[in-house]
Amino acid sequence: MSAAAMLSASPTPRVSRRSPCDPTLARLPIWVPRGGDQAPSSIYGAPCSVAFAATDGEGVQIPPELAGPRTGLTSTDLRIYLELLRRWDIDGRPSNAKVHFGGRELWRTIGMKGWGLRQVQLVEASLMRLKTAVITSAIRGEGTKDRTHIWGLVDEAEWARTDTSAAWVALSSAVTSRIAGGRATWVDLRAYDQIHSVDQLAARLWLFLEAEKLERPWHYAIWPDPRRGAPENPPVAELLRLRPQRARDGLRTIRRAAANVVDQDPRYDLKVRLGGRGAWELLAERRQREAGQHPHDTVAGLPRELVEAWRRRYDLHLPSRRQATTATELLNRWTLPEAVAILASASGDPLDEWMARDRDRSTERLATADATEAAWAATKREEERTAAAGLARISELLAQLGTKVGPACG
Repeated sequence: MSAAAMLSASPTPRVSRRSPCDPTLARLPIWVPRGGDQAPSSIYGAPCSVAFAATDGEGVQIPPELAGPRTGLTSTDLRIYLELLRRWDIDGRPSNAKVHFGGRELWRTIGMKGWGLRQVQLVEASLMRLKTAVITSAIRGEGTKDRTHIWGLVDEAEWARTDTSAAWVALSSAVTSRIAGGRATWVDLRAYDQIHSVDQLAARLWLFLEAEKLERPWHYAIWPDPRRGAPENPPVAELLRLRPQRARDGLRTIRRAAANVVDQDPRYDLKVRLGGRGAWELLAERRQREAGQHPHDTVAGLPRELVEAWRRRYDLHLPSRRQATTATELLNRWTLPEAVAILASASGDPLDEWMARDRDRSTERLATADATEAAWAATKREEERTAAAGLARISELLAQLGTKVGPACG
C-alpha cells in the first residue's frame, strides 16, 4: 500500500489543515452538540438566535426532519463549515465564494468511513441546514448593541445525488467578507478534530477560546444572570447548550470539558470556581506554546527531529500509527540525518519517496552483495585452479625425480 493511501488524516496531506473562521461565528452559541438544547442566547450585549427558513430560497419545501428549531445546527455542521472555509481559503478565496467538493470528501472530513445512500442523505441534510439557517445577532465592530443583523452561512448550493463528486457551495458573503477584511480566527483543524474525538463539548469550548484574545486571564460567567442584562460573551452553559436540571450536574459537565481542553492543549489553564460575587465562573488563561509542549508534537518511538521534519512536509500532521511503524522500520537502515534530509527534499510524497529510496538502496545492496559473492567465487575458483596446477606440477616433478633416482640405486 502506498504512503498516500496510508495517510489517514487527509486525502491531500500537503494541503493546509488550518481554516480561517469568522470570530463571531466561533463565539456564537448556535452549534448544538449531541443532546444539547437549542434556545435563544446572547452575544456582544444583544440577543442571539438561529432559525431555519421554510424553503431553500427557491421555493423548495424543506422536509421537517431536516429543518426547524428542534434540529438546530450540529457539531457536524460546524466541522463541515470549517472545512468549506478551509477549501475556500486554499483555492485563493474566489470572489464568488464558491467551494467545489465531493460528498465523500466531506464525509471523510468528519471522520466517517464507507459511502452509501445513508451517508449521502446525512451530508445533504447538513448542507441543507447550513443553507437554511438564519442567524440573528450583533456582530462585533459593526453597529451598536441595539442594531440587529440577520445573516446566513451559505448563499447557494448545488448538489446531485447521482454525481456527488461535483457538488459546490457558495459561502455567505456575510462571513467571507469579514474574513477577507482581516477578521479571522485561524483554527488548527488537526487539534480541533483530536479534541472533538475525545469530547464534543471540549471541542466547542476550545474553538470559542481560540477566538478570544486572552492576553490576560479572563472570567467567563457559567450561568446567565437576568439582573445584569445580556453579557458581552454567552455564558459557558449557553455556549455549550446545557440546560441541566441540577446546577451541580452542569458544573460537573463543564469541569470535564475544561479538563479535556487542558489535557489536549496545555497552552490553556482553565478553572471552574466561585467568583468574587458568589457566582460560578470559568477562569481562562492561554499561554504561548513552547516548542514540543503540545502533546501532538511527539510520536512515541520516533526521534523528535524526524517528527518535526514530518510535520513540516505534511502541514502539521503527525504520522499515523501505521506510518510511524513504517518509519521506525526504515530507521533501522537509515541514519536520522539521512531520513530528515529525504523528508525535506522529497519532490513528491515524502514517505513514498523514502520507501522508494529504501527499495533502491536494498536493490543496490543486493547487487553489491551479488557482485562481491561472484568476485569471491571467481577468486576461489582461481585459487583452486592455481592450487590444482601447483599440485600437478609437484606431482610431475616428483615423478621426474623418481625416474632419475631409480637406476642409480639399482
